[in-house]
Amino acid sequence: MTITHELTLDLKHKGELAHIEVVQGDAFTRQVDLMLQCGGEDWTIPVCDPVVRYCKPDGTGGIYDTLPDGQPAIVYAGNVLTLALAPQMLTCSGPVQVQVELNTQEKRLATFTFLVVVEPGVAPN
Repeated sequence: MTITHELTLDLKHKGELAHIEVVQGDAFTRQVDLMLQCGGEDWTIPVCDPVVRYCKPDGTGGIYDTLPDGQPAIVYAGNVLTLALAPQMLTCSGPVQVQVELNTQEKRLATFTFLVVVEPGVAPN
């Protein structure tokens, strides 16, 4: 029971702010396929250690590469990064700012920000 959202991000040009929509409280059911490009051409992801950085509308945030259940949060092949949205990202309604950071030795490259727009859940708690 996994919903996969797809976004294309260019590492050279910010473009329009990309976003997906989810529901507050979703857990272990949402993932994003990020198709990375550079100048409009597919960009092959090098061997790296990717992490997800996020900031919620309440000012809290974090960095992760592993889900709370111990599963890896990010896998990649070719120019596609597949990231699972951690449950903690979806606890607060509103726009969550997200970037993926690719780390290799001393080098670090981040995607431009995209939004995960969290719709409020209708049930309390």
